[in-house]
Amino acid sequence: MSTQVEPRVEVGKCDLGYVFIYHKASKGDYTDKPERDTWQVRAGNHTIGTYDTEAQANDVARALVGEQQLTNEYVAEAPEPEYAAAARARVLKK
Repeated sequence: MSTQVEPRVEVGKCDLGYVFIYHKASKGDYTDKPERDTWQVRAGNHTIGTYDTEAQANDVARALVGEQQLTNEYVAEAPEPEYAAAARARVLKK
């Protein structure tokens, strides 16, 4: 069973609805599973994914709302691949 640790973080809105990040902690149970923290990304009534770190969840949530965060200097300087513009156009059409 898991418990929400912090208030949800509102990230923005996408086609599926409003995007939120939930920080949860699960207790160990009788099968000797250790306690662990997870971050769940939800969009509307859809669970997009559950991640082990807040950074992973934040990256996915930001990608859903269309924000691009470049934290690596090399990536920021690298040109965008040719297929990226076409793929972005297809996704935004929906």
